[in-house]
Amino acid sequence: MRSVVPAGYDELNWPNSAALDLPVVDHLLRDGVDGQIDTAMMHFDEAGEHQWRFRVYHRGRALAISDLLPLLDQIGFRSIDERSFEFASAGASVWVHDVGVEVSDADLLYAGARDEVQRLFAAAPVGRSAGAVVSDTAVHLAVAGLGGSQIDDAPAACRSTLLGQQALAGTGTA
Repeated sequence: MRSVVPAGYDELNWPNSAALDLPVVDHLLRDGVDGQIDTAMMHFDEAGEHQWRFRVYHRGRALAISDLLPLLDQIGFRSIDERSFEFASAGASVWVHDVGVEVSDADLLYAGARDEVQRLFAAAPVGRSAGAVVSDTAVHLAVAGLGGSQIDDAPAACRSTLLGQQALAGTGTA
């Protein structure tokens, strides 16, 4: 794997970031298909409570920042900075887009909500069709603590009602 680590990656990333990134990159290089996306979120002790890193791993070409930012905005993240790294091996490329984000309510990012936000983001057609964004309601339902099957089963007209009920019941935070 060392031979495919791009210049500058090791200077700009902590070892614990690499420990998260490199297995995902390796998997996508070996077993992934072009267009496949994976994500990760991380928070460093040195960062402010509301400052997180959102990683997007994409096999194939680099994703346009103009495709990423609206999706992150829909999730409720304010994008602060972005840096990209290309890992290439045997004719395949995996791009790691590392986006610094500010989260308005860090308490909402308990592990289950992080997993659901990452699942929704990975399922979104980012870079695959123009103007596609994650459903605002689905993201808010995910953050409120409803899982993917509950979101998918909810009729569109009822989703905002479910969100309101979850918030009133106090089940939206950990």
